[in-house]
Amino acid sequence: MTNKHANQIDKTILFFLTLTFCFSCSNKPKQIQADDSEWSHLIDENLSEWDTYLSFKHQIGYDGSPPLDDSGNEIEPIGLNNPNYNVFTTISENDEVIIKVSGEYYGCLASKKEYGNYHFQLQYKWGNKKWIPRLNLLKDSGILYHSIGSFGAEHWRSWMMSQEFQIMEAHTGDFWSQATSAIDIRAYASESGLNPMANESQDFLSFGEKGEAGKYCLRSNNYEKKLDE
Repeated sequence: MTNKHANQIDKTILFFLTLTFCFSCSNKPKQIQADDSEWSHLIDENLSEWDTYLSFKHQIGYDGSPPLDDSGNEIEPIGLNNPNYNVFTTISENDEVIIKVSGEYYGCLASKKEYGNYHFQLQYKWGNKKWIPRLNLLKDSGILYHSIGSFGAEHWRSWMMSQEFQIMEAHTGDFWSQATSAIDIRAYASESGLNPMANESQDFLSFGEKGEAGKYCLRSNNYEKKLDE
């Protein structure tokens, strides 16, 4: 995917939705900047490189509107760096610090530093738990690149305007535009109700809220490992 007229690059956000989920950035997966030949380690046991944000425990039938309590009042999001929730924690495995995401609440980890012209790598592995509203749906997470603005800007009121690299069973690598972000992707155009599909041989299509191709693009192929790998 090539970004030709996307929103300005401010932060890279990783967000983790509704599952037990672990990922690692400490050995092979790390981050590099254009003027630095060394990879930067982003994970320690205190998650000191990250902010956390939690929105709500979404229910089945959520339509994008602010959730209401029994009295009809809007429920406030849990918010930024709330110490009373342990959705994002760390574990140690083979002398490596790994982030564990419990997944009860929608939310994200947001890098405290801003990065530009970077490469980002990680490894991830699915857990076994699922939560409402995804009990009977595929396990779902993702990486949000070039995030900017305030949290809660999109449908789930959980993360910023951004470009999403989907991490989802059978769909890892799909693209989603979050909020009003825009991007151009080489892809086959949609036809007869089919989704656009990324392919380097094709011309650029415009994706986003006002893009000709919509807000979603399928990955070019299936590169996923088995669920327990």
